[in-house]
Amino acid sequence: MQQAIVVKSPKAPFTVESLPIPTPAKGEILVKIHSVALNPINWKQRAFNVLVDEYPVVLGSDVAGVVEQVSEDAQGFAKGDRVYVPISSKRLDADENSFACVLHGGFQQYIAFPAAIALPIPDNITYDQVSTFPIAFHTACVGLFAPAPIGIGLNPTFSWDKPQQGESALVIGSGSVAQFGSR
Repeated sequence: MQQAIVVKSPKAPFTVESLPIPTPAKGEILVKIHSVALNPINWKQRAFNVLVDEYPVVLGSDVAGVVEQVSEDAQGFAKGDRVYVPISSKRLDADENSFACVLHGGFQQYIAFPAAIALPIPDNITYDQVSTFPIAFHTACVGLFAPAPIGIGLNPTFSWDKPQQGESALVIGSGSVAQFGSR
């Protein structure tokens, strides 16, 4: 058994409960979670009953941890590897390799997810650091590079042999989104 933070019904408070440790399906890995990001979407999902298909639900996304078990057909990882996954996912069809992204499943001690979406954690980055990366980085990129009215439509050069040219952008803020936006 494991401990998890659960929302039992729409708009219900967060509660701590014991749940079974998930068993990874074919192509999945089981990860012991060391860090999970606290994102603004988490409280909004509970408070406004959005982006949740069914209850009870364990919210939380952007997890980092250690591989505990590798299932059949899961490739690229071994027990003990440090990994993170931007968001949890669920299998759409048991016979196909198709997944839907869902913004929940991280507020528990263990999570099973497809090895295909897991990423290794470099040795010089902590679990806490990497768990804040996915949503913060994505938010900064959308704000800077998406065309108006969603973003400001910058057109960066992503080639190392060409220096960045064009207009500069001033990023004002102190959170993780601002940190990624100013890099």
